[in-house]
Amino acid sequence: MLGPHASIYGMKRLRRVLVRAFQNEESKLYFSLNNFIALAILASVVTVIFETVPSFTASYADIFYTLEWIFLVIFGVEYALRIYTAKDKRGYVLSPIGILDLAALLPSLALLGLPLQSLAILWVLRLLRILRLLRTIRLVRFIAPDARTRSRLGKFVHEIQWINIEIYLFALLLVVVFSATLMFVAEGHIPGTHFPTIPDGMWWAIVTITTVGYGDMVPLTVMGKVIAGLTMICGLALFALMLVVVGHAAQRALFGSEVGPTGS
Repeated sequence: MLGPHASIYGMKRLRRVLVRAFQNEESKLYFSLNNFIALAILASVVTVIFETVPSFTASYADIFYTLEWIFLVIFGVEYALRIYTAKDKRGYVLSPIGILDLAALLPSLALLGLPLQSLAILWVLRLLRILRLLRTIRLVRFIAPDARTRSRLGKFVHEIQWINIEIYLFALLLVVVFSATLMFVAEGHIPGTHFPTIPDGMWWAIVTITTVGYGDMVPLTVMGKVIAGLTMICGLALFALMLVVVGHAAQRALFGSEVGPTGS
């Protein structure tokens, strides 16, 4: 049997490993853990989206319920360990990231006691669950490719500031998902709606953001029109951001600087 000193040493060693995994941003363990959490976040968001499709809910209700338990355990353990390893536990709990982590858990706890087809309450909770995606903001700086990968992609791609590309794609995904979800919450329950599911709303959001404007899906309520207007404004902002990122990369690739060939 292990003596008390061995047990204490084992606990201290375990805590050091956990601190390295959850707090040391320079460790490989931290990188691996956060990659896993990011995948879990994305999987949970995809699950939420597909749960709004009636045919999927009818066929895979048990699977959705099981997945929700799995996500609840993953995010619950993560939240508890982040508190355990944080130097300032109160600071983490009350920080925006800490509040967001908690917001990822509370809807799941409520949902597990409700039928999957609950109406207004479930829609609001689903919207909160999608906030999990915001937690991946902290991972953006870890996704840049290594030198070997960049060398295979050519000079132009080599010159692109990867962090800007990642932020742009992340912002685009957030706008599409949130716009679709808000439109689903606002109009998914009304007769003749064009937004009966979140995937339908995502198609509309992509068409709106890219200014294609097929006109096959339009909001019918005042709230829906407000959401549509905000989505259009976000689309303009994203388009301007894309021009800045691509233009900056093109200048660096063609002229070797940000100001052009004359240096002026």
